[in-house]
Amino acid sequence: MDVVVVQELLGHVTPAFTQATYQHVRPRLKREAADKIGTALWPNDS
Repeated sequence: MDVVVVQELLGHVTPAFTQATYQHVRPRLKREAADKIGTALWPNDS
């Protein structure tokens, strides 16, 4: 999702504030997405 859209939805004054506040979420979301793709491509791997 675009940071400006999130900024506007949350009522933050600047996109920079939104990014600084929520930047820790992105690595977790990337990991979760990679795990889901891996499961879809290699469902029998543990």
